[in-house]
Amino acid sequence: MPDLLLEFHSDEIPARMQAGAGRDLRRMLESAFRKSISPDAAVEVHVTPNRLCAVARDLPLATCGDIEERRGPRAGAPERAIEGFARSANVAMDELEKRETASGTYYFAVKERPGRPAAEFIAEIVPEVVRTFPWPKSMRWGTGKLRWVRPLNSILCILCDSTGARTIEFEIDRLQSGNTTIGHRFMAPQKFEVNSLEEYRSGLRRAFVVLDANERLETLKSQILELANGADLVVVEDEALLEENAGLVEWPVALLGEIDKRHRDLPSEILVAAIRTHLKFVSLCEPDSDRISHFAAISNKIAKDGNRTILEGNKRVVDARLGDAEFAWHNDLRKFRSKGAVDGLRAEMDRMTFHNDLGSLGQRVDRIRTLAIGMAASFGADAGQTGSAAEFIKLDLLSDTVGEFPELQGVVGRRLASEIGFSPLVGLACEEHYLPAGPNERVPHEPLVVALAVADKLDQIAGFFGIGLAPTGSKDPYALRRAALGIIRLLLENRLRCRLEAILMDAAGLLKSQGVRGFDEGRVLPDQLVRNAMQFIHERFLNHLAAEGLRQDLIAACIAAPNADDLHLVELKSRALQAFLELPGNESLVQGYRRATNILKGVPEGAPGTSGECDPDLFSTGEEALLFAGQRSVAQDIAGLLSEGNAASAVVAMSALVEPINDFFENVRVNAEDERLQDNRIRLLSLVRNAISGFADLSIVEV
Repeated sequence: MPDLLLEFHSDEIPARMQAGAGRDLRRMLESAFRKSISPDAAVEVHVTPNRLCAVARDLPLATCGDIEERRGPRAGAPERAIEGFARSANVAMDELEKRETASGTYYFAVKERPGRPAAEFIAEIVPEVVRTFPWPKSMRWGTGKLRWVRPLNSILCILCDSTGARTIEFEIDRLQSGNTTIGHRFMAPQKFEVNSLEEYRSGLRRAFVVLDANERLETLKSQILELANGADLVVVEDEALLEENAGLVEWPVALLGEIDKRHRDLPSEILVAAIRTHLKFVSLCEPDSDRISHFAAISNKIAKDGNRTILEGNKRVVDARLGDAEFAWHNDLRKFRSKGAVDGLRAEMDRMTFHNDLGSLGQRVDRIRTLAIGMAASFGADAGQTGSAAEFIKLDLLSDTVGEFPELQGVVGRRLASEIGFSPLVGLACEEHYLPAGPNERVPHEPLVVALAVADKLDQIAGFFGIGLAPTGSKDPYALRRAALGIIRLLLENRLRCRLEAILMDAAGLLKSQGVRGFDEGRVLPDQLVRNAMQFIHERFLNHLAAEGLRQDLIAACIAAPNADDLHLVELKSRALQAFLELPGNESLVQGYRRATNILKGVPEGAPGTSGECDPDLFSTGEEALLFAGQRSVAQDIAGLLSEGNAASAVVAMSALVEPINDFFENVRVNAEDERLQDNRIRLLSLVRNAISGFADLSIVEV
């Protein structure tokens, strides 16, 4: 069976789009092949800066045939109706079949469609793939109407086997498919013919193209490491930068350059950012030090002079970029030269707009400071130190260095705090209160920093929810989903308990007191804001715990219970409940709770059994007395244990109801003939439900 080789050769594909393009091409081809050629069809993809390639091995010679059936008129219908149906189905009258169905006897037209050559099928689907390819951004060029990420230069499309190769011919916007490709755009731009997969790979290799992205990445790593070892240097790890470079070159060549000594006193983070952000160079530092002294530039070719001219040009560019960074940094040192100067800069924040509807950056800092001070004691931080640190955490946003390198916000704050003479704790707060910046980013653990980080993110959520800018669909321009996940991880990974609803209410109050639009006019209802924000946070929270292996129904059951805004407590309850229900027999508590809940749902509101105290004197069975005593003990134990955060013991206390509730439903009839007994038993079930609901709403749990 033949193999398919498909290559789209174009101008440079942006590195950030390459992985997604490979996935999309695989998805589109596999979907088409599995429907019509083979259910097991698999596609291998490769992407370089100039080519998007797909390989499908062992394809059948023809597509799968199928049978099309259409139901027509009922038997006994007028002959003209039957003739019209046969004509529309393109079959002769005598080819129609009569069949018995559940609704009577009908005519059926059965048409068998044979398979067709795979080459013919591929010639149809590839142009459709090209026309509908989901590039994040695409362009037209020349006078044609075709859109691609960059001008599409050629399409190679062949079916090949041991006997040779056959070109699959088609045309897209005057671009004709063929069996040729070209090599490296600088070192081997000549066309060459391809007749097999092996010939394609080896031909590209001879033409200075490494097809496999992982091979290009590993080549870069080994070359840079060899350069570093040869110069007794250490590579500053940056996997994302190396992957990006692997997407910028087809023939990777690493070059070692030296940084001018006059720039080496720049803070290492600024130096790395300067050559990384604009030049995509890898930094190398001296052993046992963070002092950056060299860089590794990545070239896409081997020049005749051994790349000496390229390296000299890169050195000049590095020198210019570091000169700009040095100017910005020294200007900031003069601007932030003392604590007194910082007071003036703090006033400048009051004139800097954070958001048109949410006031100035200074107002935002005031809100964060107030919220963090309120949380400090419960987080184990000093309120005074927390308030002092809050005043400085956003000041680096006024710096020239952050203006030049926005990704260094926080890092520059830490460096400036150190230069001015603030305590290391203030510098740490500047850098780490932004964390975690993503699902895999580290979480700070210093109590003062955690309080500021949580306050920062809660103010962000409260503000944008209040002015009606909550995320919608896939759009989240203010990174509120990231903020919510950050709050969740900060609280869970530091095992901190706090009531988010109260803090969000405080945040809404601060926005109102500052006269923020909508809040001061009464259009923003704090209660509604808190409900919406908590629902938003709970959705992220549920997904976060589910990703760690907890059952979603159990998490939802604990969220439905009181104090659901105490996320760490909800996590503890969810884990304890899952462990409890994994033990045999304990699921009967869920069944009993659900049965009690269903009975109570059937009681009309205002009926005698829905209010009043349960009267032990009306118990006529021992099961009622045991269940009454059990629920009273459980309700008290659960409340006390959960207040201490001891969810595991609360589950053990709740398990004491398993046997009494089973015995009650087995031996006691709730709908007694005596209405007093019936009402009293309904009140008893209400007490049982309320006792367990203090821990979780078990009616949500699946058993």
